[in-house]
Amino acid sequence: MNIDFNVCQNCDGVLTITDKSLYEESLYFRDFSYEDTVTINIITSEHSEDPELVGITYTTHDLMLDEASISIEKDGLYNVTHIIVPSLQWYNTQKELKFNNLSKYKLLIISDGKNLYQVIDDKFIPYQETELLSNINLEDSTFHKKQKLVFLTCFLWKCYINLALEAFRELIKKNQGNKVFKCG
Repeated sequence: MNIDFNVCQNCDGVLTITDKSLYEESLYFRDFSYEDTVTINIITSEHSEDPELVGITYTTHDLMLDEASISIEKDGLYNVTHIIVPSLQWYNTQKELKFNNLSKYKLLIISDGKNLYQVIDDKFIPYQETELLSNINLEDSTFHKKQKLVFLTCFLWKCYINLALEAFRELIKKNQGNKVFKCG
């Protein structure tokens, strides 16, 4: 399964991230059905040598819509990392099966929809979302990720529009007495 997602920006500095991966009835990704997964979006600012964490969103797959929004405070280059991990429900179901898929993963990461956990010897150890950004061998893990760079320009556009409106208002003031309004 190939992960795909769109990132859209609106005029108020809000990024909307929508999963566009193909949903299949039997398998969404590797051993997981769509309902057994959680999407995590990690947004980092690429303004300096050290990326700065801007925000993290979690989306459980109760509905067939996987979409999240996050407000961004300034223009610039951002890295959006879209990650899919199995849910705690999937893990519990696997544990009940006589023959399960848990042993094939060297790095077992799951989510309850609010936090990430690494499972080691049936113990849930809190796992930092930003650790998923490093180059980990995805074949031996329970998560899959894809990244996209986005250049946000909404605040620059607001400045341009405000400047254009002000110029237009001044032009109207100058021509208030004239019945004919001429451009150019």
